[in-house]
Amino acid sequence: MLNQPQSRSRLAFRIALLLMSSFLALLVVWQIAVRRKPPQFRTVIGPMTLRSHSQSTGDMAFTVKAGGFESYKFVVPKDQLNVTLQGHFSVGGGNENDIEVYVLSDLDYTNWQNGYTTFRFYDSGKVAGGDMNVSLLADPAWTYYVVFNNRFSAATPKYIQANMTLRYCSFSSPGTEE
Repeated sequence: MLNQPQSRSRLAFRIALLLMSSFLALLVVWQIAVRRKPPQFRTVIGPMTLRSHSQSTGDMAFTVKAGGFESYKFVVPKDQLNVTLQGHFSVGGGNENDIEVYVLSDLDYTNWQNGYTTFRFYDSGKVAGGDMNVSLLADPAWTYYVVFNNRFSAATPKYIQANMTLRYCSFSSPGTEE
């Protein structure tokens, strides 16, 4: 009979230990559930709408020196859709009223300046004027240059009149910043 109190105390100790470990396990689960981080995305309520944007040079008049070039930079913001560069240009000056017009990416512009062959989104060839309607990329964000090239003409500067507009679309929803 002396063993009975010892076995009861051992049993009570084991039950107390089991209850404590169960309590600690529940406490850990509760802490994880309570301290859970919210999702890293933003909940948007309402329909998404497609918004149009444009950046224009307006009417420009400039001279491209003989053996030289002029360029204009356009930056397409990140995550845009339906990106196009539209415009018109005309050439005057001397007997040779022609110019070459290119649309180049940032990297291709640098390579072209250094004399390398490049990909061109637009290449007019030697023309006295023209219209552009060029589809461009915008993922993630791209920089483009419109180049008016007169390197082929050693003696004749070219007088250019141009107007160019970069157009693109973005999705927006009520309550979001633009």
